Amino acid sequence: MKHQKISLLMAVMININLMVGAGIFINPQLMANVAGSLSFLGWGASAIIFFPIVLSIANISTLFPGEGSFYNYSKNTLGQTAGFMSGWLYFLGYVAVGATQTIALRELLINQLKLNVINKHIILFNLLFFIVFFLLSLFSLKAVSKIQSVVTVFKLLPIIILILFFIFTFYKNPFIGIFQSKSSLMNIKQTLPLAIFGYWGFEGCCSISHLIKGSKKNVGRAVLIGFIVTVLIYSIFHLGLIQIMGSGNLSVFGTPAFARFLPITSTIVFNFLSALISAAILSAYASSIYGGINAQSFLLNSLAKEKLILFSSSIKKINKHNRPIYAIISFIFFEFLFVTLINHKSILIGISNLGMLSAFVLTLMSLTKIQYQRKRWKNIIMPVIGFVSCGILGYYSCKEIGNILYISPFVLAVTIGFVIFKTQAYLKKATT
Repeated sequence: MKHQKISLLMAVMININLMVGAGIFINPQLMANVAGSLSFLGWGASAIIFFPIVLSIANISTLFPGEGSFYNYSKNTLGQTAGFMSGWLYFLGYVAVGATQTIALRELLINQLKLNVINKHIILFNLLFFIVFFLLSLFSLKAVSKIQSVVTVFKLLPIIILILFFIFTFYKNPFIGIFQSKSSLMNIKQTLPLAIFGYWGFEGCCSISHLIKGSKKNVGRAVLIGFIVTVLIYSIFHLGLIQIMGSGNLSVFGTPAFARFLPITSTIVFNFLSALISAAILSAYASSIYGGINAQSFLLNSLAKEKLILFSSSIKKINKHNRPIYAIISFIFFEFLFVTLINHKSILIGISNLGMLSAFVLTLMSLTKIQYQRKRWKNIIMPVIGFVSCGILGYYSCKEIGNILYISPFVLAVTIGFVIFKTQAYLKKATT
């Protein structure tokens, strides 16, 4: 089947949209807690370290057109075991991403909408929340696409509003927010695992590399331009928060509260903007969770089609709307476990980083092997640097998690998945 091609500009916009989501509203508060008024620099610092990984993933996507999944990248070069582990680690990483976003959404309901009753029944809230998202995920892909399109425009409103007020306040008092508190540049390193969380999603554009018009270089250009624009958006937005709120207020009240600090004298306008901003951020959280459920359930469905996981015969099934119903149930079950057992944003961010970075390491190994076999020695440099980047980011992610006990649910899930995979492979071999 011949696919309709998209322009480089459209690919760039898709890449930006995949990255700019819940992370921009969750992380500034956490970053301000550790780096104060200089915390906005964490976006650029993490981007520099992360960039070799981004370029390497974009590169390998051009070598496997139409097969843009970490399972395929590793399976085709390192074998099926590496392929499974790459896909499984990536899947679990996104489970932690969704769990983080769920906690942020829950906190928004409690702090901004004053639904304090949630605090008394957190497990019940988690259960009902995921039941609702399960029901929404049963809609057709066309309906899902329409919902996401509407929310995509809506989630940009807080960013646009804050940047406009930032320009106004910056013009009157340049960098006033930065000079209001003492901060050390050395603390920026502690923001690295938090900031990197905001860049998950860049790999989504790589999966459509075969649909981008022009030369193969356009894939790298789309990823590169989209990534740089996203870094600028994050940095300016975060700087604007500090300029308007001050780093102290940002660390205490969080991003959704920035409407309280806007220089607005009209009560009607203030109340309207406050409600609009809260609703837009709430929809951004919900949209990110919803998108993750839909995207990662198809990854689990793909693993089931290869008979690599338990209950593969059920998980590979789809309903009349082409929805992988049992894969969706499985993904939601894991998210419920993570958000209930761990229930801490910083720890979940660290876990999501470890899952994603582990999948990237296997992918970098695949790319290195391909370039070595082709004797393209210069092309090996970037993935090698990517290994170093993964090491740095992985180290700080482990520090963010702290106690090793906090990561036990993730380690247990990885181990159980690996044991089941090996058991399935043995039984499959025994019957042939």
